[in-house]
Amino acid sequence: MMIRRALRPILVCTALLAMAGCANSSDSLAVTEWSQPPWMAEVLSQREQQESFVQACLDSAGWDLNFSMVEGMDTSSISESQRPAFEHDFNQCQVDAGIDLEAPARSPQDLAVEFSRHLDVFHCLEAQGVTGLAEPPTADAWIDAALSGGPDIWVPYADPALDTVGYRTWVDLQAQCPQDS
Repeated sequence: MMIRRALRPILVCTALLAMAGCANSSDSLAVTEWSQPPWMAEVLSQREQQESFVQACLDSAGWDLNFSMVEGMDTSSISESQRPAFEHDFNQCQVDAGIDLEAPARSPQDLAVEFSRHLDVFHCLEAQGVTGLAEPPTADAWIDAALSGGPDIWVPYADPALDTVGYRTWVDLQAQCPQDS
């Protein structure tokens, strides 16, 4: 009887801790050890600088909107008559921030670097606990597909496995595993 009384608080605490962990698991993933390549930190830093610049530029142009390169921007408050002026200002802000609005021509060497970075993102997503990701193609197959201009080029963030994570988790993944676009 004395042992049961002594164990009861331990069992209750264990159950509460287990329930607390389960309550938060719907929009979180199990993280494993992984080392982020230096280019990802550079992308995050550049993204932060460009976002700040574009936000300040939009503010100074009189647009009351919040800009995020990951989450986008809600432009529903802009009327149809204001849209051309907004698009002009927004495009100019992006260009001034150093954001390339046109997809540049890429050499096979550029594509090899891009594929390598996609692999880094793939491994980062796995390390962040994303399961069910499709295996990436070979570098040669991916580069050939990219050079041919085909629409079905493998990109880690386009994997259907990411359709199952919640929006907040997806945004958090973008911060941990940035895509160099």
